[in-house]
Amino acid sequence: MASQKWARLRSVLSSYAIPSYLIAVALNFLSFYGTRVLYGLMEKWGVLTYYDLTIPWIDGFFERNAPDFRWFMLIYVMYFVFWLGGYWILAGQERRFACSAFAAAILGEIVVTLFFVLLPTKLDRPVLEESDVRTFWDWLTRFIYAADSPNNLFPSLHCYNSWMVFRCTLKCRNLPKGYKLFCGLACPLICVSTLYVRQHLFADFVSAVALAELCLFLESKVHAGRLLERLEQVLRKEKPV
Repeated sequence: MASQKWARLRSVLSSYAIPSYLIAVALNFLSFYGTRVLYGLMEKWGVLTYYDLTIPWIDGFFERNAPDFRWFMLIYVMYFVFWLGGYWILAGQERRFACSAFAAAILGEIVVTLFFVLLPTKLDRPVLEESDVRTFWDWLTRFIYAADSPNNLFPSLHCYNSWMVFRCTLKCRNLPKGYKLFCGLACPLICVSTLYVRQHLFADFVSAVALAELCLFLESKVHAGRLLERLEQVLRKEKPV
């Protein structure tokens, strides 16, 4: 039985739902980077207002302890492997399940984009000067801070995608228990990492999880995955079942 499950994983390369996967990934990057282009235009026009959703007694705790937990930056970066790899594995499952999962993910990414546009948020995070860089973790933190501005926060795409991978993996009967356990450990660590490295606020984390659960629920009711199934049939020139 275990060998059959791992064989299923190896079959991902030849059977994954590429349209659904690519749409979800492309929309994620468009949401993250495209809205920042919009922010630049809004700032130029003088109509950009950022909101601060800091909860002092919660976010203050992570801010005070951030220097001692800089190693969380590595987990923060590993999110990209967890997210892209996790979606890739989900795409290799049975078509109806995969399309359902990606439909929920895409729905949430659209909602996240709307929040980014209508409710721009940012946070104040520590400034790391070159003289402050004493360890590898300091260097990695400074590198990420330089590459990723502290806006586009609510809800957190890091937390949203991680939670989606975790929840959809749990629902899949064809994946090994060991991999599900790994996702169950990696997901909360990634979410906590966003708080300790001062890239997100507690409100960003909670809203991302709530949005993911809502999208999974809505997709189960409206079966939006059927649209992706139909798209794949058209692209593969298959006859509708």
